[in-house]
Parts: sequence; structure tokens; C-alpha cells
Amino acid sequence: MNENFDNLLSSINSLPKSEQDKLFNYLLYKKSALSQDKKELIEFMTASSERIKQWMKRTDNLIEKMDDFFNDLKKSA
Repeated sequence: MNENFDNLLSSINSLPKSEQDKLFNYLLYKKSALSQDKKELIEFMTASSERIKQWMKRTDNLIEKMDDFFNDLKKSA
């Protein structure tokens, strides 16, 4: 393994058991928080993607209506 990682493990192992437990619980808490953040980010990105698709569809519909309007103007001129 990486020398820095080995040094970190050695430092953790030198801590009293109660401190190791606190550190372990803290790391579990942070992992859980990061997992929740990731889940929320994915949900936000998915919702944003859906909003963008809806906006693009509305824009396409507006362009189509404008094309129809200009074609009608050409026919009536």
C-alpha cells in the first residue's frame, strides 16, 4: 500500500481504543453524509435534466409555430 496510508493506519492503531472508536464513528457519519449529498445531487441533476428537456420541447414548439406563422404570411402576401 501507499506509504502515507501505512503511516495513517499506524497512527490510528496507536490511538487508544476509545479514540479509534470515535474516529471510526465519525468516518461512518461522514461517509453517510457524502452518500446523502451524492443522492441529492443526482436527484437535482435528474430534475434539472427533465426541466431542460421540457424547455427545449417548448422552444421547439414555439419555433414551429413561428415557422407556420411566417409561412402563412408568405402565402397571404
